[in-house]
Amino acid sequence: MPDLIISIEEFLAAHNDDPRAYVWTATAESILAKIHRARTTLDRVVEDLIDGRTVVVFDGDH
Repeated sequence: MPDLIISIEEFLAAHNDDPRAYVWTATAESILAKIHRARTTLDRVVEDLIDGRTVVVFDGDH
């Protein structure tokens, strides 16, 4: 998310005088990596719930 915020702020600073639509693009690799991280976290949480453990989820990157 910080990358998106920085990208939007840079876009606004550069294009406020001549406005146009903002387009955010991400690589397929970055999207698939995010899906993999989410799935791994979800699998861990479900396993912990099934085993009756306390669930604490924190991903410092997102």
